[in-house]
Amino acid sequence: MTIKVDLLDRPGRRMGFDPIIIFLVLIIIVFVVFFIFWGKRYDDMVQTKRTEIQEIDTKIRDLEAKIPDIQRYEKENRELEAQINAIKQLVYDPIRYRNLLDDIALIMPKNIFISNMNIEPGNRSLSFSGIAVD
Repeated sequence: MTIKVDLLDRPGRRMGFDPIIIFLVLIIIVFVVFFIFWGKRYDDMVQTKRTEIQEIDTKIRDLEAKIPDIQRYEKENRELEAQINAIKQLVYDPIRYRNLLDDIALIMPKNIFISNMNIEPGNRSLSFSGIAVD
């Protein structure tokens, strides 16, 4: 048995590119270009999100600096509301004022005249000023 191998170049057989290989190379190029542009767009989106995060962080730091002031205002507000409620309770309870004024009238000598009286229900204090006549 003999095997014949033809090593001569024949004019009908040329080395050429297969159209499927050309098509596959073009598809690969298209995908590479697509992924490059998509990666660039994705990097831009990431960068914009990072700048948004930085802006929000600066706003948070600014607001955290204002927290002590807000807490102080809230404390003052609660104190004022407590005083207002105490005054409202005293306004609607005239018997307390009458009893207080009766006690003051019994204690004070007859030659003293009160010109100014200050009642602080929150501190439970009473202060007044006046004049004394001989």
